Amino acid sequence: MVEAAISSWEDAKNIILKEIEKRLNGDVEDCWVDSIRLEQHMDGDIWIVRLKTILKKGFSKKGYLVSAKVDSISGEIKEFEAKPAR
Repeated sequence: MVEAAISSWEDAKNIILKEIEKRLNGDVEDCWVDSIRLEQHMDGDIWIVRLKTILKKGFSKKGYLVSAKVDSISGEIKEFEAKPAR
């Protein structure tokens, strides 16, 4: 049996938070989980993560709605989308 790289929803959330900081070039100040679920697919299980975050860049702060899909076995991010919150 193959060991999963991401075994819990908290692991999936933490991977996405690191990816947010890397891709959006800032520090996550706060976040709220909109939804996190594990879906079964033919090629392996995928974590679907939706977060609301406050990202700090210098002296400014911006809110983002983030949606991502992460492979549970490899930990690879399959999809990533961040939209500014209104």
